[in-house]
Amino acid sequence: MKKVWSIGRIFYVLLVFLAVSAAAVYFAPEYALLVSLIALGIGLILVIASLLSLHNNIGKIIAGVSKGLSKAQSKALSELKIPVVITTEQGEIVWYNPAFESGVPDASAMVGKDMETVFGTAFLNDIKNNSSAEITFEEHVFSVTDSLVETDGAELKIYYLFDITELHNISVEYRETRPVVAVVAVDNIDEITKNARDSEIASFRGEIQRRIEKWFTKVSGVCRKLSGDRYLVVMEERNYHNLSHNGFSVLDSVRELKFQDSAATLSIGVGFGGDNLSQCEELANQALEMALGRG
Repeated sequence: MKKVWSIGRIFYVLLVFLAVSAAAVYFAPEYALLVSLIALGIGLILVIASLLSLHNNIGKIIAGVSKGLSKAQSKALSELKIPVVITTEQGEIVWYNPAFESGVPDASAMVGKDMETVFGTAFLNDIKNNSSAEITFEEHVFSVTDSLVETDGAELKIYYLFDITELHNISVEYRETRPVVAVVAVDNIDEITKNARDSEIASFRGEIQRRIEKWFTKVSGVCRKLSGDRYLVVMEERNYHNLSHNGFSVLDSVRELKFQDSAATLSIGVGFGGDNLSQCEELANQALEMALGRG
């Protein structure tokens, strides 16, 4: 089936008219007016023929939509509260219901365009392979399914758009708030303080603890000191991803502390993706032991 909304021929006719007129002015200026008028006349005839053909094709498509759907079906689609869009077998958008117009920005500008242009190649691949796909328009997320209608030997495809914005937001919020557990260990504090007085060691440990707790609290984590020189930190997954991207500057903050010209160092084990906090903590301890084993 040819594209029913194509006006490329009209564009080419106008180009030919301009080219003929320019050539007449350049090569035969005395006949330029006559040649231009003849070219214009022929061009107008071709343009009118193209417009009539375009009108006829549009009429056929509209008639096809009407034939392919019963009056009851057409009325039902129009009155559906979910957006519906109909395309030709080539993917040209030819019809949509009021819900589509009100729910999708610039819906009227989509008529005559390919689904691939409007929705993207990934969308078409998803719906072809999985029978459904997700698309986003501004702040709304839609789950799309499709069905076929046979009409005069051709196919019309009907797309149904279900607004799943609220469900999508809940899903994203759930993923981003999954717990992440980190276990922080001060590696060498016993080594660098072995000859110091107890009061100096306590003061040094206190400053390390202050910096660790302050830093993790600043990134919306909950930090608690465990036995020895270890700390347990619980945070949301979105905050952990920000830390992973920007780096754990707490390592540098603690390394800046000097005790008799020696710097304290930290090792951090992180656990996430577990079914619960206990599993995340177990993963974090495993990661920490691996880090300490590598030195």
